[in-house]
This record gives sequence, C-alpha cells and structure tokens, in this order.
Amino acid sequence: MKKISILLASLAIVSSAYGKEVMPVAEVEAAPMLKVTSVGQSIEIDNDSNSEDGNVGIVMLGNSVNLAYGDDWTFGLFARKEWNTDTDDGFGSTGSRLDLSAMRAYENVNLVVRWRQEKESESHPSYIHLQLRHLPFELH
Repeated sequence: MKKISILLASLAIVSSAYGKEVMPVAEVEAAPMLKVTSVGQSIEIDNDSNSEDGNVGIVMLGNSVNLAYGDDWTFGLFARKEWNTDTDDGFGSTGSRLDLSAMRAYENVNLVVRWRQEKESESHPSYIHLQLRHLPFELH
C-alpha cells in the first residue's frame, strides 16, 4: 500500500512539472474567406412612348453580387430580366440574362473569365469571354 501511494505521489509531481513546460505551437496562417463586396440592383427603361403602336418600351430589372476571395480573386454575378410594356397589351417577358465572371490578379496583369447566357437574344445567346488586362507600369 505504501508503494502505491509513493507511485501515485511521484506521478502527480511528474505530471504537474510536465504541465508547466511551455509546449511549442506552430503558427497557423488564416485561410482566405469569401466575402461579399457589394450587392446592387438596377432598373433601366428604354422609353418608346411616342411610338404609334402604344408600346411604352422595355423595362429591365437587374441584380448583382460581387465577391472577393483573399486579395487575388474577385467574382461577379449579374442577373437581368426584361419585360415589354405596352399600353394595349400590358406586360410581357422579352428575355433574361445571366453573367458570371472571375478575375485573378497577378503583379501587373489581371486574367478575366466571363460567361454569359442570354435568353431571347438576337446575337450570341451564350458565350465565354477570356481577357488579359495589362496594368500600367509605375516608373521609379
């Protein structure tokens, strides 16, 4: 019984001494987060109110969201819906558009990828656009 109490006491002393040691901790860099940088809404009215057939024009309602991931990546989403307004026939849907874009910033160059899908479009209902933007150099 005496040996067990001595063993337990020695374990308590060793564990308390070990607990007081400073353990090295590796530094962890924070991972970049996806942040909303802006949210917007727009309305555009192409007014044809002086036309002879009673057509008031086309009303377009757009919504946009821009995002950033760290310091190098930005993303954009734009969605738009179009309606034809007529004093005789009322409202009627004429089309819609969805734009998605991503941009990666490098030292003095930006790489941009944009995808657009457009319903009821006379030109290019869907396309992918690649762009390389060269930023101006600073002379020292």
